Order: sequence, then structure tokens, then C-alpha cells
Amino acid sequence: MLVAALDTSGRGAAFCVKDGDSVVLEAHFDAVGRMSANLTQSILQALSDKNLEIADIRSWHIGMGPGSFSGIRSGAALVAGICRGTGAGFGGVPTSYAMACAVKGTVVEVLHDGRRGEVIRSVYRRAEAGAKPELAEPPAAVAICDLGEASADASLVMLVDDPALEQVQERRGTVQTLAHVPVAHLLSGSAGPLEPVSYTHLRA
Repeated sequence: MLVAALDTSGRGAAFCVKDGDSVVLEAHFDAVGRMSANLTQSILQALSDKNLEIADIRSWHIGMGPGSFSGIRSGAALVAGICRGTGAGFGGVPTSYAMACAVKGTVVEVLHDGRRGEVIRSVYRRAEAGAKPELAEPPAAVAICDLGEASADASLVMLVDDPALEQVQERRGTVQTLAHVPVAHLLSGSAGPLEPVSYTHLRA
């Protein structure tokens, strides 16, 4: 059975398809904000290049942020529309979970630009080496100047194009960076309601 994941929380979109335990397609599309009208076509083309049909995807996991509210909502609306036509199931998984899965460490702090000199911090913990990360502290807006020292067993992770990366590095030192949201990890998370975690949401 084919399952897919899509994340549109950042500057670009990340898309993947798995068949069982194997990733059979992974694609990244730049500048979602300027190409949202073409995202459907980009996904269809990526599937066609791998001789896959969108109707064969039976489940979708959608990245829910933290990130751009408009980006997350556009991705969620797109997938919801696809699933209405194909009968596939869908649900939301925090983008931060996928990022936490991609790095090692007992404690993983996932940081996203929160604008206005802030970051959105999501803290995950692993019960043991190799275990899935579990959310220990829900996403919260934190001033970069108020970020404390990282503990010895903590790993920090951000996207390489995150606008706040340089400021965080000046404050906290070493930060692991990811070129893209590792969307395949969204498929190992528990899908829930489509509830975006956005900058606006956290300040409401």
C-alpha cells in the first residue's frame, strides 16, 4: 500500500511516497508561497516520473508546523481535496516531530523562526537510544536572547534556510541543520487532526 507525506510549512514543499518500508519517491519543490497554484501539478509530475498514480496512495500525513499558517493550510487543503476524490485517509503530524526523528540525542530541541527576535521551540525526548522521540514540551515562542544553555545530552536542529539560524548559532553554538523537512519521518508519527502550529497561533 502506498502512503504519502507532504509538508508545506516552510519556504518550500517536501513530498514523499513509501511502499511498505521503502521510500519510492522523495521530491522538494521551492517557493511554495509563489507556486502554490502549481503544487498539485508538481506532485502529479513527480508521481508520473516514478510511474505512480495519485489514486493508489491510500493514506496521507501532512506536516502541521510550526511554520507558515498560509503554507500549512494550503497543503492541508490540497491533500483534503485529493482524499475526497480518491477516498484515501489523511491526518496531521507536527513538522517538528519529523525533524526530531532525523537527529540523534536523548533530548532534541527543534527550533523554527518565530520572527520578532523569537524562535518556536519544540522539545522532544527519547526514552532510550533508537526510540521514537516523544514531545516533552509543546511548541512555545521564546526570545532568542532568552535561550538558555543547552544541556549536555541535548541536540538542537533547524532547517538550513531558517532566517533565525545565525542568531541561534551566536547564542547557543552548534546547531544541526537539515536541508529539507525529512517528510518520510512524518509517516512514523501518529496522525491527528489538521491543527496547524503557526507563529500567529502561538501568539494568540
